[in-house]
Amino acid sequence: MDFSGGRTCSVCGSRITDGNPDGIGVECRASYSKARSIVFFDVKERAFEFYGIKASLVMPLFIETFGSVKFRSSFKKSFYPSIVEQWEEKGFISKKQLEICESWLYYKVHYSHLQEIEDETNKMKKLLIEQWKPNKEEQEKITNLANKFRHEFRDAS
Repeated sequence: MDFSGGRTCSVCGSRITDGNPDGIGVECRASYSKARSIVFFDVKERAFEFYGIKASLVMPLFIETFGSVKFRSSFKKSFYPSIVEQWEEKGFISKKQLEICESWLYYKVHYSHLQEIEDETNKMKKLLIEQWKPNKEEQEKITNLANKFRHEFRDAS
């Protein structure tokens, strides 16, 4: 490997090869990815967009699964029609409502359906984060967090 170019990792400052595409060393890559994800979701609009995508995957299965169920508890009797109405009229639900819907599905549908939703959600999350171009302030936060995570990992070893 040729380290003669003088390039350094933007997180820890160690030397990296000229062929490194993004300026992040191998040892810092996991810390950097975690920090980038955290900073991405710090902005409420981006988090809201992600939960909207996740809800669009969960809600059709939720409506299909529980559409013909006769609920006994008063909470479920009132929750199901209100959440369906809200989804159909406004096209969104809150994060807490989404968590409730997911918990109901967990006990009702086959694991493979939930795994498909989780896989698709993770793909969309990764795509959103990869397409995001952080500004200078966000990039500084990412680097500082990544450095912190790198030290925590090193101290735990």
